[in-house]
Amino acid sequence: MADLNEQDFQNKPKDGTGSDDEYYFIKETRKKKPEDRQVWIRRILITAVMAAGAGLLAALLFAVSVPWFQKLLGSSLNGSEKVEIAGISSSSEEESEEELSEGAENGEEVIEDAEHTSDENAGEAVKEPAEEEEHFLEDYSRIYQEMAAVAENVECSMVEVIGVTGNLDYFNHDYENRQSLSGLLVAESSSSLYCLAENRSLKKADSIQVIFCDGERVNAEFVTSDPETDLAVLSISRSEIGDSTWNTIRTASLGNYSTLQQGTPIIALGSIHGLGDSLEYGFVTSSDHTISFWDVNYNVIVTDMAGSSSGSGCLVNLQGEVVGFLNQNISSGECQLVTAIPVKQLSSLIEDLINEVPQIRIGIKGQTVTEAISDSAGIPRGVLVTEVEQESPAMYAGLKELDVITAVNGEELKSFRDYRRVIAALQEGAEVQVDAMRMGKETYESITFRLKPETK
Repeated sequence: MADLNEQDFQNKPKDGTGSDDEYYFIKETRKKKPEDRQVWIRRILITAVMAAGAGLLAALLFAVSVPWFQKLLGSSLNGSEKVEIAGISSSSEEESEEELSEGAENGEEVIEDAEHTSDENAGEAVKEPAEEEEHFLEDYSRIYQEMAAVAENVECSMVEVIGVTGNLDYFNHDYENRQSLSGLLVAESSSSLYCLAENRSLKKADSIQVIFCDGERVNAEFVTSDPETDLAVLSISRSEIGDSTWNTIRTASLGNYSTLQQGTPIIALGSIHGLGDSLEYGFVTSSDHTISFWDVNYNVIVTDMAGSSSGSGCLVNLQGEVVGFLNQNISSGECQLVTAIPVKQLSSLIEDLINEVPQIRIGIKGQTVTEAISDSAGIPRGVLVTEVEQESPAMYAGLKELDVITAVNGEELKSFRDYRRVIAALQEGAEVQVDAMRMGKETYESITFRLKPETK
């Protein structure tokens, strides 16, 4: 581009087409500088070299890391490791191939032998499980048949007791309300047969009927009841029982509950769920728990059988002996279980009820202070009072909870059983001396009470 000087501007035309105020600009066009090919070639070469270097580095890292990962994971990453079944080797495979080729040469003989052997093995395999299942079902059925036979023998000692109460409806019409439960024949005399039953449906009954196992129905008389256990004894006149029925029925054989252990098979008979003539099989889950009544403690037999608050009946062992009389008031909770009081512990109470012997009342609940408890807790040996009945001779005499009774009328007590035995021999209204220990400020102090027992 030519240089512009002052002369050029001075020589501008000054004709009519322009004026001194007009300016003139030079038109320029900018063009891009041509690209240098050498630069691009250089860039491509550098990229290729870097890519090749990265590939070599990756290959080197892979070759180094694969053995390390194989050792760490214990298996091959490339999947080329052969998995063999234990006991099969390559030599055995060769032997099997030789045998197969020989079998192919022999033809039909090999096939026939194989089919014959497989058929025999299959027949034996099917036969053995079938025989085992058949034997198991036979044993299972035989066990329950034998238990049912035991229960059938005891059913001759079971009766259905019906308490009949007369009422008036809204229209002053007479109607009878009948409540039934299971009873147990426990004793007999020359003129009467005695039945043990719960007192709940008999308290206000106008009349009582008894149905024997052969269906004969007779009237029964209420003898007496125990308010603690809610048990009652009924008397059935011998003259009302037919000879055929008398030869069929018999009093129950009572067994000892001490032979019952956890897991012992047991049979429940009676109105287990409020329905008569029921039969259940189960197992004993516990027999060493106790339940406390006023002045007496009993063990409780607990089973795994589902029960009902309206249930009644008895528990029978596999020897056909009655070992427990059902008391569903003991069981509590949403799912009631069949529970019973051992009949051996009830035997003295049953005799007293039959002979109408009054039950002596002192009015305490307690438990035995064993030698181990005495040594560890520092409590004197005897009977620990856990509760005192309101308005009882014990309360009026001044006995309190946590007192320890050591003697009654001079006879030393080492267990609650001793206490029960001594109390049962007392006479109503006779003054009784009770020696006890009461906790003082530091030690137990001796204290003596005098009371007059009452009857329940």
